[in-house]
Amino acid sequence: MHKKFMISLLILFSGSFKLLAQQTIVYYENRILREFNRTVGSHYRLIEEIIDQSSRYKSIGEKNNIINHLRILKELVHRNLEEAKNNGKRMWYLGYIWKDNEPAIQILTQYEYDISGKLIELEWSIQTDLTKVLWYSSKYMAIYIATIIALWGSQEYLSGKPNNDLHEMLLAPGYKAIDIVKAITKYVL
Repeated sequence: MHKKFMISLLILFSGSFKLLAQQTIVYYENRILREFNRTVGSHYRLIEEIIDQSSRYKSIGEKNNIINHLRILKELVHRNLEEAKNNGKRMWYLGYIWKDNEPAIQILTQYEYDISGKLIELEWSIQTDLTKVLWYSSKYMAIYIATIIALWGSQEYLSGKPNNDLHEMLLAPGYKAIDIVKAITKYVL
């Protein structure tokens, strides 16, 4: 009989800890939403509504507006995350185990991560096509420049040799690279 009472008491306390943790999460979410709605002048009810705003078929100005909203939200979430970390630590050190803010910290961290991902996605979508092409082609530009240098080096190396067989043509860029490294080390040392 005594064991059943202890087990039911333990289950009751563990449920109350989860309920208090849930209230802590709701407190931070409500506080963030209240500050955000007051700052922006809107009436959002959930943080997910702000994060998951669709940017399809929107103009650059509307996308910039969404980006500004996400930056404001990220700042508010970060501020509340730091406060949750400090409050949780302070209460833990005072011995109030039920005031542990770990669930709230995890959810706020996830919000911050989601907002950062959405910001990166939106900031990339408002870039010009020229910027996107240059970014994607930059990977191949290094290969292109290295190929030009290798061809230049092989032509310079082979111009002094009367017998140009296939073996020497394949090894010419390597020999020229060795000559360049020797010249650089001689200059540096």
